[in-house]
Amino acid sequence: ILTEDMIMPNMIIFLDADLDVLKSRIAKRNRSFEHQIEDEYLLKLKKDYREYYESLQSNGSNVVLIDTTSIDFLKNEQDYEDILHIILPMIGDITNE
Repeated sequence: ILTEDMIMPNMIIFLDADLDVLKSRIAKRNRSFEHQIEDEYLLKLKKDYREYYESLQSNGSNVVLIDTTSIDFLKNEQDYEDILHIILPMIGDITNE
């Protein structure tokens, strides 16, 4: 999924969380095809996405990494507002280019 052939979007938002939180969220979704996901796979995926984020950031791409370990922007309005506070200025930068 991380390919050089991909057309780059104007902005990328990476949502990250600790392993225990990821596992809890997966369990809550209760999707049968996710029941067998192993910790090693999730840790590798987190590592790969972190490296991809860092490479995009070092190349000057418009990226942001948000740690969602202790927030729930779907159920907590303040968490949602906090994320908007982070990304809205970036959206403004995109639309004003």
